[in-house]
Amino acid sequence: DATALLDTLPRSVAAADSFNCVVFNFPHTGSQRVHENRAMLSSFFGNVGSVLVPGGRVDVAMNGGPPYNKWGLTELAEAHKFLLVDRNPFRFEDYPGYSHRTTLRGAAVPSPQLKRSEIFTFMAVG
Repeated sequence: DATALLDTLPRSVAAADSFNCVVFNFPHTGSQRVHENRAMLSSFFGNVGSVLVPGGRVDVAMNGGPPYNKWGLTELAEAHKFLLVDRNPFRFEDYPGYSHRTTLRGAAVPSPQLKRSEIFTFMAVG
């Protein structure tokens, strides 16, 4: 559960301040409701700092098209004191063995909007 990392990860792994980077590829609740996905991302940013080392980063890969571009990723991160510091194309070849799953029945994978996906890199501030 990305919204409760300290409770979800094994204790031997989830000690406070234990990760240099947390990666969240293509977050989605399984629902097509924008407000539910925004709430999930807000909860994620609200707790991810508890497992990051000082100066650690968060990488979030997001699809490039609607409805994902309406989730307000950057604004949600900023509300929890994470600043967008970089933005790069998501390159599937950089993740050998990774296979994207979709919540839409019968959707082609990868979809055209998936080809426009990006990795948003955030750093904690303050």
